[in-house]
Amino acid sequence: MRYHQLSEVFGHLVTLNVATLAFYERGLEVVKQERARMFLHYLITKQKVKNDHLMASLADGPSKMFEMWFDDEIDLLLLDFIEKLTLEPDAKSDKILLVLMEVNEKVEAWLKSVSTAIINSDAREYIQDLVDYLSQTNQQIMHGLQRMDDV
Repeated sequence: MRYHQLSEVFGHLVTLNVATLAFYERGLEVVKQERARMFLHYLITKQKVKNDHLMASLADGPSKMFEMWFDDEIDLLLLDFIEKLTLEPDAKSDKILLVLMEVNEKVEAWLKSVSTAIINSDAREYIQDLVDYLSQTNQQIMHGLQRMDDV
């Protein structure tokens, strides 16, 4: 189905974040290197904060905006991609970072494509604010990793 409400975008984004969180937790079960494990713990904490922010955005946002319809696909292939991600036992933080960047780029690209399909400027701005928040959070994660490397 091509027609969706904005609330479905947020719901799918929460699903993507939960799947990403599950990937990090699966990684903790197999990764042996201590620095990589520390990075995964850090990512799990940050992912939970992202999820809390999204849930708060859903709860606090204007309900009329979330009821708006738009003509675009919900990217189910992205969910499938995230659910199939795995890490090898010898994975290091740089490998985890590459996977993180790929997932983040795909999620942001999807949200930007959704934004272009939305006619209402307030809703488009809301999505852009969300993209900006995710981008800012990802930059914080990068800085956190750099600080870990400095230690």
